[in-house]
Amino acid sequence: ADLAIAGSGPASLETGTAGTYTITVTNNGPSDATAVGAVIGVPTDVVTVNTVQSTAGSCSVSGDGLTISCDLGDVTNGASVTITVNVLASNTEGTGTATLSVSSSVADGDTSNNSGSVDIVVASGAQPGECEDGIDNDGDGFIDDNDPGCDDGTEAPDNSDPAECADGVDNDGDGLVDGTPY
Repeated sequence: ADLAIAGSGPASLETGTAGTYTITVTNNGPSDATAVGAVIGVPTDVVTVNTVQSTAGSCSVSGDGLTISCDLGDVTNGASVTITVNVLASNTEGTGTATLSVSSSVADGDTSNNSGSVDIVVASGAQPGECEDGIDNDGDGFIDDNDPGCDDGTEAPDNSDPAECADGVDNDGDGLVDGTPY
């Protein structure tokens, strides 16, 4: 068996928000792998693990939150198992690295892909580029610098009540009446 492990997730998380990281264990063959185990080292200085789910076997989080251990059972030739890790970002900015490793009771012909890592960046404010991406992220009809919601660097909806968008009043104090400049 040739087991491989890789991870992916958001480029960054905003402080205090939730995020999801996906770890994939793949058996590249040519034989089946038995008693497959995965270990994920969690950078607890930047995230806290909320939940862990696996498409096969089971996972548990150590008492101190530093390690996720998964007993994935047997992984047949060509099959993959996905581990979904839901985290909560810390309330302070920082960068950490989640370490990944996979093993089996079957000899692995290529151990170079049995470990990996995922960088986790926690930043305050909007995701980088949200008000510079040419997309109407908040669905209010305005893009980037023309979007009043970008005044603070995030594209937030200007009015939470649709009735406010048709009452002829500048309800949110952004200088626009129903989305139209005075």
